[in-house]
Amino acid sequence: MSSSESGRRTFRSRLNEMVDQLREGIRSGKYKKGTYLPPEKTLAQQFKLSNKTVRKGLEQLITEGYIEKIPRVGSIVTSSGPETESGSRSAARAAVTLMLGCYSINERDLLLSRLLHDFQEQFPHIRVEVVAFHSDNRFLHTLQPGLDNGLIDLFTVKDRHFREIVEEGYTFALEPQPENGQLYSFLSEAFTEQNVLYARPLVFSPLILAYNLRHFREAGVMEPDAGWTWADAINEAARLSVPGRRHGLHFNVNMDERWPLFLLQSGIGQSSGKPKGGRGTGAKWLEGIRLSKSIIRNHAIFPDPLYSSDGDVGTLFIQGRTSMIVTGYEALNRFAASDLEYDISSLPCIDVPRTLLAVTAVAVNKQSKHKAEAQCLADYLWSPRAQQLIREHALSIPGLKPAAEAPLSGNHSMNRPSRYNLYRDIIPNFRRLDDLKLPYGAIRGLHETLKQYWTDLIDERTLCDEIDAIAGSPALRRVQAGAGG
Repeated sequence: MSSSESGRRTFRSRLNEMVDQLREGIRSGKYKKGTYLPPEKTLAQQFKLSNKTVRKGLEQLITEGYIEKIPRVGSIVTSSGPETESGSRSAARAAVTLMLGCYSINERDLLLSRLLHDFQEQFPHIRVEVVAFHSDNRFLHTLQPGLDNGLIDLFTVKDRHFREIVEEGYTFALEPQPENGQLYSFLSEAFTEQNVLYARPLVFSPLILAYNLRHFREAGVMEPDAGWTWADAINEAARLSVPGRRHGLHFNVNMDERWPLFLLQSGIGQSSGKPKGGRGTGAKWLEGIRLSKSIIRNHAIFPDPLYSSDGDVGTLFIQGRTSMIVTGYEALNRFAASDLEYDISSLPCIDVPRTLLAVTAVAVNKQSKHKAEAQCLADYLWSPRAQQLIREHALSIPGLKPAAEAPLSGNHSMNRPSRYNLYRDIIPNFRRLDDLKLPYGAIRGLHETLKQYWTDLIDERTLCDEIDAIAGSPALRRVQAGAGG
């Protein structure tokens, strides 16, 4: 035997050894579904192979259905391998149906049907039925019976509704979840209580300003930038407005992920970064509350309150009836299939830039009759594979940083704003509803008080007194004590 033949056989044996070890590692569970194999460079050093040869071995595992290549990220495990005939019969006998509770908007913002189809192709013995609920003020009241009876196996939950679960002492019903170091660091804390993560963040959505480019050109208005104040926005909205045709500015005044923005931007001085004058909470927030009223009541630039739903805001913007809207990244999915010429900018500010962040996660019911399968679906929704699908085919921002920041592959027909990656630059401005230091029930009462002020049913003194009463409630003191501890 020649030395060259011996070398080829040694080379081939090392390649086979690598493929066999990786295949067995996947089958045994050493490399679990949704996790990555070691980097190509590591495998090349371990098995004394070239990077090119390692890639050939990985291509074999791709052909066999064990892994999938994610460009510039790595090789992700997608299957534990083909089932034996007896295994298939066993899976058929063990088929289960999961009940997934979710917000009605998740179909659009999470690509829910697409993700579930992909999941069921990988796990054919697990069927998933969806129970949709609305994002209203009685979230836990709506969800609790299904959780208590084990009828809901897992569910999506927003950060504000998770706070309601915490305040009601209901985290005992949720299965603790493992941390993930590839998640954006600011997301886990929204669903962590007593150092336990109870829900896995899937997508996040900061508020931004979306604007109609054609309107700006027609009116000769410069596009928004990071230096815009609300005074700038109001002045330019007046220039963009055309009586009887369009309004310059719009947002949903009744949505808990919109109106608190003005409170979060209030009472902070540019130089000190500390609350400006006034002793009470009402006085601290008064600047932003006055500003919100001045916008809402200015019908030269702001549509009639009859058009107050988030659906109305999106519809009027698509129709060209409004020039600028305060909206979130998830809501941009509404424009993905349109021919609207638009872009996005950071929000105007009062003094210091602040924006309101919303996060959607998935939680598993500890009382589920199929907890292992429910956890399997939760693992999938958080996996690089599912997160990459969201990145490629939606405008929502994936919670996994490698997926969110991965380059787009192939041709995409979605109407994606040119400044889509703006969110990376405004991360320091992110604030959550938690930062108001109010219990969730108080948020509802606060909104009712603001509506009375916006409609002139109460004056500023009464407004401040009522806000101070809400802020001084025993429930709030418990929240503040917990935050301080």
